[in-house]
Amino acid sequence: MISLKGILKKINRKAMNTVMKLIKRITVRAIYFASVGLLTIGVICPLALTGSANAATVSTRSIQMSTSAQGATGVTYTVTFTPSGTSVQSLILDFCDSASTPITGASCATSAGVPDFTSATVSSTFMTSLSAGTKGLGQIKLTGSAASTVSTAQTITISNVTNPTSAAQTTCTSVLGTGCTFYGRVYTFSNATYGTYSSATSVGNPVDTGGFALATSQSITITATVKESLTFCVSKTQPSSACTSGVAAPALVLGHGTPVALDNTAVDSDSAYFGCSTNANGNVVIRIKGTVLTSPSSNTIAAVNAGGSAGPYSITAGTAAFGLRIGTVSGTDYSASGVSPTAKYNSATQYSWDTTSASNNTGLGAGDQIATVTPATDAWAKMNFAATAALTTPAGIYTASESLIATGTF
Repeated sequence: MISLKGILKKINRKAMNTVMKLIKRITVRAIYFASVGLLTIGVICPLALTGSANAATVSTRSIQMSTSAQGATGVTYTVTFTPSGTSVQSLILDFCDSASTPITGASCATSAGVPDFTSATVSSTFMTSLSAGTKGLGQIKLTGSAASTVSTAQTITISNVTNPTSAAQTTCTSVLGTGCTFYGRVYTFSNATYGTYSSATSVGNPVDTGGFALATSQSITITATVKESLTFCVSKTQPSSACTSGVAAPALVLGHGTPVALDNTAVDSDSAYFGCSTNANGNVVIRIKGTVLTSPSSNTIAAVNAGGSAGPYSITAGTAAFGLRIGTVSGTDYSASGVSPTAKYNSATQYSWDTTSASNNTGLGAGDQIATVTPATDAWAKMNFAATAALTTPAGIYTASESLIATGTF
């Protein structure tokens, strides 16, 4: 038989067990919530490092460089981003070298591994009359004459920037070869004096923030060689472009009648052409060097006007003379473009054969200049040779040999 005292002991044991289980449950839940609290603190702490936990993040942001060549000058940076729409009146762009990050407020190294804005100019419709304030290595400050509340994509164009050089970007990745990444950070402020900003690691109270990653690279070098080219020909008929066809041996005959002969009753002529095609940067000078008409017994038909250098001169039938002219009609006497006959040979009816100039003439030095061909052109000209005999000109077969010389300036 169980006594009343024994019954009370059993009841007390059960109650004690229940109380202990309850205490254990409470203890476990307390430890769990304490752990959650610690994890939450661990997430919040990094946000506090930026000093701008309340700033909005600009969206659709990018910076486009007109060239990514390392050390390039005169570069244009086109900055595009969408602000939050909160009223702003000033803006700062900070750039950090390849050892840094785009995270706002984090350390920012500004060696020569960042762009130089010292000589930069700015254009934009964002913030009325946006103008550049402080400009220097790795930073540019911009201020508007009035606040802006736009929340659509905005573009700021910064010209005459100098890109960072590879030598200054010391942590370039192997993926980029000798190219290097660097970083930009943008902050907007509600007033015209950049809020409480003091440095890239203490940005104060920006309205909007955002980061950019950019990279420079070595320029691709492409080399191609174009050889100097000068094609020149002399022909009895007008040659085609680049003398590729229409070229015939320039054997001229002066005279009239049957058999063909010179006499004192007429001035007889025959023509030949030169063709010239070149990629010369300067003019091509066309010169002629040779002899007057000479017989095997050394009799001559002399140069017109005794070889005077002033020309052109008239050849009169019956007064023995020999000469050359290039006509005056573009498209008929010479190509419509590219040829400029020398004045003393540029005549419709008169001739020259300079044998008296002190340096270059038809028998001396490099010959006498008869025309120039302009740079990078394909041209031709007609040369008209004429002669007449005097009543007393000795009989015989008279010949002349002429060489044309083309000299290009490259």
